[in-house]
Amino acid sequence: MPWDNTQPSEMNKEGVTYEELQLRHLKRQNKRHPTNKSREFTLQIIVIILVIICFFLLLSTRILGYMYFQISSEQKIQDMKDTSKNTFSPEVEGHSSPSVSPPCPGKDSYPCQGKWSCCGKDCYYFSREEKTWNESVKSCKDLGSSLIKIDSKEKQNFIQSKIKYYFWVGLHRKGAALKWLWLDNSPISRKLNFQQTMSDGKCGYIKPEAIVTAACSREFNFICEKQFSCLGN
Repeated sequence: MPWDNTQPSEMNKEGVTYEELQLRHLKRQNKRHPTNKSREFTLQIIVIILVIICFFLLLSTRILGYMYFQISSEQKIQDMKDTSKNTFSPEVEGHSSPSVSPPCPGKDSYPCQGKWSCCGKDCYYFSREEKTWNESVKSCKDLGSSLIKIDSKEKQNFIQSKIKYYFWVGLHRKGAALKWLWLDNSPISRKLNFQQTMSDGKCGYIKPEAIVTAACSREFNFICEKQFSCLGN
């Protein structure tokens, strides 16, 4: 049987073709590796950046939380200081009754019914609780009295000498264009040290420096006033 010379040649061609395909495949793989490495490097950079961002966010959150805590603590301390200021003078605080016992110039001062301190027939109750203006009006009515009316400079000086903080008085108005009136509808005297500090304030309170205005919804102590005699109690 004659030898077929074409078979080795064809086999050689197929073998060469296969080898060439393998080489091409290897070349392609070699070309792909740098791209994969580049992608991995890019992902690593992104991960590092995200970790850094998260770290700074966490740090910022802790710093803000610490600052908020500090501010809250300072505010609480200030509120406690303000509360401690809302007291009477040392000579008054030593009084055994829950109200003050203001001295009366030229008259004897005496306690009355456990809550009131009187100068003659003029008796005052200095509250230790804080309420709105309207609530203060009601509380005084419940005590058979009214929020204090200050109708003279001497009376204003006397009351101011006995307080260290803010107390509601019976001064109010119903609108921005209307006059300031006491609860008995009498106008405020021009001789008083009166300062209108708020355009929308419709109620008056007294502090050691002057009679001032504020929103009626704020909460202050209050001073009730009435006239009666209980000498010997």
